[in-house]
Amino acid sequence: TIEELKQRHQVIIDEATATGMPLEGIARRLLHTYLDHIASSRQSWITGMVGGTEPASTMEVRQQARTFYVEQLNKHLTADATVGLDYALWGFFGFLDEVSLRWLQQGCPGEHRESLVSAVLSALAAAVGHAVQDYPPS
Repeated sequence: TIEELKQRHQVIIDEATATGMPLEGIARRLLHTYLDHIASSRQSWITGMVGGTEPASTMEVRQQARTFYVEQLNKHLTADATVGLDYALWGFFGFLDEVSLRWLQQGCPGEHRESLVSAVLSALAAAVGHAVQDYPPS
């Protein structure tokens, strides 16, 4: 469930904060956990994204999760969230949805996983610009 994923992500964030892990390492671990999660429910995830048959309650949960992740990234990337950063993060998650969908439709090939993660990290860095380089916020 989304709650289980959020809990796993919170454990990663807590461990990373305690150890001073760089942002890229945190993002990489979060992405791998996310890919594990969506691969474990591959068909339902694809159906919801492509078929448009996702129930309203599921769409609501997905929207709540997205809002949670945007808020978390805003908090961890900069002390002063900006409107531009907010738009960039929402756009980034749209990108993440699309590349994840492509990976799922291809059968979750393990040999593509690192390329996908690298592409997503590059998109995040491009989307948020200076916020990544300036991490952690002062």
